[in-house]
Amino acid sequence: MKDVLNIIGTRYSCRKYTDVPVTQEQIDALVKAALYAPTAFDAQPFKLLVVTNKELIKQLNDEAMVIIEATNKPYYEKIMERGGQPYYNANAMFIILKEDGNPQAAGGLDDINTGIMAQTIALAAYGLDLGSVIAQSVGIPFGGDAGADLKAKVNWPEGYSYGVGVLVGNPDMTKEPHELSFDKVIYTK
Repeated sequence: MKDVLNIIGTRYSCRKYTDVPVTQEQIDALVKAALYAPTAFDAQPFKLLVVTNKELIKQLNDEAMVIIEATNKPYYEKIMERGGQPYYNANAMFIILKEDGNPQAAGGLDDINTGIMAQTIALAAYGLDLGSVIAQSVGIPFGGDAGADLKAKVNWPEGYSYGVGVLVGNPDMTKEPHELSFDKVIYTK
C-alpha cells in the first residue's frame, strides 16, 4: 500500500481503462474502505451498490449516452471527444445512494457523506494501483425511460436516491495531478 499523502498527491481522475477485470479481492478491499468512510454522527445513511457485470455497465453507459445526447449537447460533445464512453470502459461501478427522508439531508450532510465515501473509494483504488474517477454521470441512466428496469438490475433498494458514483478499473492512461493553487488558501493566525 502506498503512503497516504503520496496517494492523495498523485491520484488522478482516470478516464480510460483496460479490459483486465478488477479482482474480487480488490473489490472487497474497496468495499471495506468505503465502509470505513466517516459519516456525520456515524449515522451511515447510505447504501452502496457495487456493479461488476460488464454487460450491465455497458447497458448503463449506452443509456446514459442516449440521455446525454438528448439533454446536454455540450456534455455529449465533450464525451465524444474523450472516446464516446461516459463510463470509460470501467470494470467496476460503485453507486452510493442516500437514504430518503434522512434528517441530515436538510443540512446537506447526506451529500457530504456520499462525497467522503466516493473520495475514500477513489483514494483506496489508487492505493491498489487501480484507476478511478468520481462521476456524477453514473446516475444519469436511472432517471430515464429505462430507469425503473435498470434500478431493478442493480438491486436499488426502495427509499434511497442517487448520491454519487465512482468508476474503477485497471488504468490505460496516466495523468499528472492538477497543480496546487496555494493562492486559494487563507490563513488566520
